[in-house]
Amino acid sequence: MENKFDLIEKYLMNEMSVREQVEFEESLRSNPDLMKEFLLRKDINEAIIEDDIISLRNNLDEIINTKPALTKKIKNPFIYSAVAAVIILIVVIANIYIFPLGQMDKNEVFKSYYSAYPAVMSFRSPVDQTEIEKILYDAFNYYDDGKYEMASVYFKQVLEKDSTNYMSQFYLSVCEIEKNNLSEAEKYLNDLILKKNHIFREQSHWYLALVYLKQNEMISAENILKKIVEENMIQKSDAQFILKILY
Repeated sequence: MENKFDLIEKYLMNEMSVREQVEFEESLRSNPDLMKEFLLRKDINEAIIEDDIISLRNNLDEIINTKPALTKKIKNPFIYSAVAAVIILIVVIANIYIFPLGQMDKNEVFKSYYSAYPAVMSFRSPVDQTEIEKILYDAFNYYDDGKYEMASVYFKQVLEKDSTNYMSQFYLSVCEIEKNNLSEAEKYLNDLILKKNHIFREQSHWYLALVYLKQNEMISAENILKKIVEENMIQKSDAQFILKILY
């Protein structure tokens, strides 16, 4: 069984299957210690660009592999994190002076943080499916294949039959982002954040903030990001970091 450090690393490096991602996110919500460690390691990774992270890890691995006397010490997860943190801190300080944070391009922030949300719908056998479940089945098949135009058609059909199907509304908003229909995505997401009892409420705030950033609506983006921080949503650390680099 993988330990929590390996799981966190796999999640951060996007090496999990969709099912593993969903299970890991559920563990984050129910395990405060895991969440604390996750946020710490995520903050470290976000401090530098991805190439620097990969280079740093490769260098650390090389040090570990070529210094047998230090191997046992450095392979301790906490010491490994500490070594990485020290080196990263030096890199971050240097980058702050070379590239002022306020000059970071909003589109680059969007590209760094945005990805289509994974499909998490499970279905009964086709024989037992309701009419809406059959439509959703087709919708998610298109969604998984990256055919967002067709997926959006089916998600809209679900909403026409059940306006309270917030899952369809959320995934429809993601389809609109993928189609670059940002004003449509904004409309759906703004409606979703007003609804209190659905599992996509926090994700709706996060995607809305990204949509605002993409459209250069900075005041609106700032308001949503601050709300994410204030309500301690799962994307809190990401929101804090974006607020720091943009304002």
